[in-house]
Amino acid sequence: SDLVGVGIGGGAPAEWDAVGVPPRQPIRRTTGILQLLPALLRGDAVVHKGDYYNFETPALEPTGSSVPRLWMGGRVDAALERTARWANGWLALWVDAERLHASTEKLRTLAHGLARPTPQVGLVVPVSIASRSRAAAAEFSGLQSRLYDAPFEPFARFCVAGAMDDIVAQLV
Repeated sequence: SDLVGVGIGGGAPAEWDAVGVPPRQPIRRTTGILQLLPALLRGDAVVHKGDYYNFETPALEPTGSSVPRLWMGGRVDAALERTARWANGWLALWVDAERLHASTEKLRTLAHGLARPTPQVGLVVPVSIASRSRAAAAEFSGLQSRLYDAPFEPFARFCVAGAMDDIVAQLV
C-alpha cells in the first residue's frame, strides 16, 4: 500500500538557514500543508493563498485508487497532536519504553477526542553492526556527530550496536 512520511526535521539551525526558513516556521508550514495534503493527494483542484504557500492546481488525472496513508514523526506533544489529527501512523525515534507507552496512550486519547482512529505506532531503533562492539559504537558516535552536530552519549541508550549476536540479544 502507498505510504507518505511527513517530518518537520531536526533542530539544527544550519539546516533551516540553508533553505532560508526561520527556525520557528517549519511547524506552521507543515501544519498548513497538512490541511491541503488530502485534496492534493486525491488530485482535486486546489486554490490556496496563505502565509507560506500560494498556488493553484488543476484537478489531476489519473489519480491513485486511494489516498496514501500518512505517517508522522516527532516526540513533543504538538507532534503527537498533529499525528492524531492528520496521520495514520506515528514513527517514534529517540524514545525509551516508558515514553513510547505514554506517547501511545496520548495518541489514543487525542485521536478519540477527534473521533479519528488511533494511529499505528512504529519505532526506529538505529543499529550498527560490526565485528566488535567497540567499533560499532565508534561508528555510531561519528555518524551522530556528523548528522546531528551533537554528542552521541545522550542518544546511546536508544541505539543498538555490536556484533550480530549482541544486537539480537539487545533487541529481544
